Amino acid sequence: MVLVVVVGGTVIHKQYRKISTLVATDTEPVKEAATRTDKIKPLSIVGTRVIDTDGNDVMLVGITTDEFRFNPMHKNIETLKQNILEVKSWGVNLVVLYLQQPLKVNKRVDEIVELANWATENKMYTLIFPVVHETDFIPLNDRQKKREDVYYSPLGKNTEKILETLSKKLKNNVGVMYGMGAESHGVSQTDLYKRQLDMLDTVRKNSPDAVGVINGMEYGHYLDIYIANPPEQKNILYDIHQYVGSTAKDVDSSKCILPTQYFGKVPLIVGEFGGTYTDDFGSYKDLDCVSSYISSFKYAKLGFVVHTIDNLSRMGLFDWNNQITSKGKLLKSALVDIKTSLRN
Repeated sequence: MVLVVVVGGTVIHKQYRKISTLVATDTEPVKEAATRTDKIKPLSIVGTRVIDTDGNDVMLVGITTDEFRFNPMHKNIETLKQNILEVKSWGVNLVVLYLQQPLKVNKRVDEIVELANWATENKMYTLIFPVVHETDFIPLNDRQKKREDVYYSPLGKNTEKILETLSKKLKNNVGVMYGMGAESHGVSQTDLYKRQLDMLDTVRKNSPDAVGVINGMEYGHYLDIYIANPPEQKNILYDIHQYVGSTAKDVDSSKCILPTQYFGKVPLIVGEFGGTYTDDFGSYKDLDCVSSYISSFKYAKLGFVVHTIDNLSRMGLFDWNNQITSKGKLLKSALVDIKTSLRN
């Protein structure tokens, strides 16, 4: 099928030539996950609602991990699982796996598949979310080429290839969602939109009913292009990131509230949020902002994701000794009265 989206009179997506064989590939036989509808109910998007197969509204409450984004963040996968089960007991029902550095990710495909299947067995949803930035569009060895020549370069197609591999291996796991370019920056809106639709097409070839999650423009801040020019594809959830200042001194907790400019206009989840985005994570001002955000999400029954479960600086829910941090204690307390559809 050929899909065409027009923004400002410009065609920004259509069927293109075959991908270069130089792209990193998965040469092992695809291992299919067992169907798990008895463990978890598939999600779908209806209007601005996230619902399960019984038509019940589902409030997604998630945590992120950078375990597959940079170098390993945990002693082993079992330690990560232990922490995931801990936050599940608080009311968390979604695990977000950020992916980056394609060559490293390709070596850990089996671990990603195993973790996603394990999450479903434990009645939690998984969101597989590659990170996209300008180097996905322009080859490192030649940044001066014309954009139309580099868009389908081997480097630029690594992300789609990883999504293709994972969606094949996990096509029978109904608890998996797929993200289309987290934390994008340095890329034009039309280029990114085109790229996100490519990613979604790739996933839908293997998992046609999976929910696709699209992160907003410029580090997830803006969704205007999708509202003005909605894609033809269905079953899409939009992800926005909310940080109100650079450092703690910039934080005004009165601004740490529901993203009213988009709430009710598109199916929405807040994928990251806090007071600061450079330093002072874990300061009282930042924690006050996080608390204020969570209160507004709870009131509106809007899904949200806390960054991060890893012992990453002062942003994490657990420290290097695997003890719950101040941020973790805040989340645990805040979730006491949230009734998710997966709570035991």
